[in-house]
This record gives sequence, C-alpha cells and structure tokens, in this order.
Amino acid sequence: MTEQGVRWTADQVLALAPDAASRKAGGRLGTAGPWSEAGSGKESVWGL
Repeated sequence: MTEQGVRWTADQVLALAPDAASRKAGGRLGTAGPWSEAGSGKESVWGL
C-alpha cells in the first residue's frame, strides 16, 4: 500500500451511499471536474 492508501473505485464509494438519492448526488461529485482543490491527511480527505 502506498502512503496515500488504496484508491477506491467509483462503484466502491457509491456502494456506501445509504439510498439512491445519495448515490445520484454523489455520482455528480465523483469526477475531477467539480473540485477546484482536493487534499488528504492521515485520517481525512477534502475537496473545494
């Protein structure tokens, strides 16, 4: 495993969504386009 950890697939992330509406909303945010900045720390990730 790298220092940043394992890269999850979109399907793995969407499988964690509690319902279809959340999956739909999350699917739009799952691409690089909407994010102007992104980062990660030891226990967190973020995007702006």
